[in-house]
Parts: sequence; C-alpha cells; structure tokens
Amino acid sequence: MIVNPRTAYGWLDETVMSPARAELMKALRERDRYGRLRIYGPVTEGGVDIYVHAKLMFVDDRFLRVGSANMNNRSMGLDSECDLLVDGTEKLEVRETIASLRTDLLAEHLGFEPEKVADCFAETKSLIACIERLRGSGRTLVPLVPEEPNALEGRMARSEIFDPEGPDELFERRARPGLLSRLGSRRNPRARG
Repeated sequence: MIVNPRTAYGWLDETVMSPARAELMKALRERDRYGRLRIYGPVTEGGVDIYVHAKLMFVDDRFLRVGSANMNNRSMGLDSECDLLVDGTEKLEVRETIASLRTDLLAEHLGFEPEKVADCFAETKSLIACIERLRGSGRTLVPLVPEEPNALEGRMARSEIFDPEGPDELFERRARPGLLSRLGSRRNPRARG
C-alpha cells in the first residue's frame, strides 16, 4: 500500500515527475502477482488533495524506514539525503512501536482514532481490507490512478533524462540503465505461459 500525492508540488515537478511516476506505477502493477498493490492519495475533510512529501516505509511491522530519499537517482547521487532504518526483527517492543506508528499514521489519513484502525486491522488481518472498510467521505484515502502520460511525456519519462545517475550525466546518455529502464526490461511474471 502506497500513499502518494495526486499531483506534484508545482507545474515543473508535475510536468517532469508525474509521467515518470505513472510509468513506475504501471511497472509495479504489471509485477503485482497477487493483485495486492494499492495506491492512495490523501484528501481533506472537504475533498482537497493533501500533498504528502514525507518518506516513511513500514515493512511487516518489523522495519520502519524514515528518510528524505525519493525513488529516483537524484536522491541517490545528486542530492544529500538522510535515511534511518529501525529494525524490530529481534525485539517485540520495537515491532509493537512500529505497528503503533503505522496505525497512528493510517488513522490520521482516514480521519479516525487509532483505536478504531487497530480494531479494524485486528479483525480483518489485512491492511487493504481495513482501509477499504474505513475510507469514505471526509478526510480519507482515495484510490490514486495516475493519468496516462501522452507520447512525449512517456518518452521523456522512459529516457530518464531528468533522473541522472550523477551530476556529470545530466542530459547525457547513460552508461547503465536507471530504475524505469531496469523495470521495463523484465518480463511481466503474469505473461508467462
């Protein structure tokens, strides 16, 4: 489950980043063997989009990643980023804290008290089922389906011209493919006979 803003912050980011995000989400959906990928955008009580810029990742209530890096090469080579990983693999109290943080954040996005979300998750045993049960009108999460980029936007996104490996590669041909190129080169697992 991914929470993402529906639009980027500003016209330039929207023009450059949204087509790349659409391409990445398309690649992720193609590889979703079990149909479990969900992408939501948060909205206010009045239905206005909330711009989410925080980067948090919860993995099976065992790991919590907090950082500033995006899923692009600028974050890995051009910008200075900071990431922290909390590993709860060996300590129950750390896993409980990670689960509590996940529940609090989800409750905030859905407009409920954390106890309501915790009860729903305990009953459904599924993050997706819980979100689908609790989301509704007002402050909530809405399914996010990125607009299909036009032909030019799609070519720009796939070329990764705005996602260089390092400063010396800005606007130059890559020596090795970036994330979208690597995802595009793999076959769809569902397409196998």
